[in-house]
Amino acid sequence: MDDRQKLKDGKGNLVTGRQGWKLPNTYTNLVEACLALESSSKFQPMKGGKALDASGRPEQLGLWINRGRNPLYRPSIADLDRYASTWWGWWARLQPEWRNIDTPSGTTAIQLPREDGVWSGLDKPGINGFVSVVVSLKWWAAETSDAYTDPRWTAAVDDVCWVMNSIAKSRSQ
Repeated sequence: MDDRQKLKDGKGNLVTGRQGWKLPNTYTNLVEACLALESSSKFQPMKGGKALDASGRPEQLGLWINRGRNPLYRPSIADLDRYASTWWGWWARLQPEWRNIDTPSGTTAIQLPREDGVWSGLDKPGINGFVSVVVSLKWWAAETSDAYTDPRWTAAVDDVCWVMNSIAKSRSQ
């Protein structure tokens, strides 16, 4: 049974618990938002093979891509704070110009802007789009048993879900 069917059947815990990875339940919301986004493009990449900008992304994503996006690959994250900082820097650079977001640091929760705008720069369906963002958050959460209490991770999951839902909504208008 594939992950999409597991989510439809209400068995999202089987998606997040695979490979012995213990992930917070909020990760299921992230996977569901990603599936909804991909579904809104009929699971087809955009013409021209557009991809999210790779500059500044966590190096582990490049290693994963070079391994053919192997779902069993679990990269080493030696310094979780550095990974989180790199991830947020990449995420902030991916945002449209009109969406000026601050990157969180330390243990302080942040409020991210929730305005609507044009999402064309981030509207990259397919394997070169949000799949990489979701996978990178999976690795981050898997490195610590308390990701659900890390305000940087929870803000990241919340913001990525909101952005994916906003993009899916903009496609239907």
